[in-house]
Amino acid sequence: MIVIEAAPWTHSAPLFIVGTVFAGAAVGTLFRHGPNDTDALCDPGNRAELNATYFLFLYSGLVVPDLLLGFADQAVGTRVSSAMLAALVVSTALVGLALGRRTESTSTPDTFSRPSTHLTPVEENHE
Repeated sequence: MIVIEAAPWTHSAPLFIVGTVFAGAAVGTLFRHGPNDTDALCDPGNRAELNATYFLFLYSGLVVPDLLLGFADQAVGTRVSSAMLAALVVSTALVGLALGRRTESTSTPDTFSRPSTHLTPVEENHE
């Protein structure tokens, strides 16, 4: 985000392209690994609902900032609005990082482990 933000201030298209490639890779990582992590945390019967909710929030996170940036751009200009968006994204990432570290340090290895209901052996009835 910092690299993308530097582009309008330096009038550098290559800097903007490099920043968007890195940002795209980050979003691609979320799209690739997020469903696996969410599936591991839920019961098999609830996976469809959880995945739908995951993608709803993921796509909202892609669309809403763009809409807000467009409104802010009209009100205060491109440089100021992009700086505000960059500050919001970086601060949100730092809060998420801090919360993630706090959660990891307070959780035990067995916090998320549950007995699997879909991998239990089926009893056969041989009559």
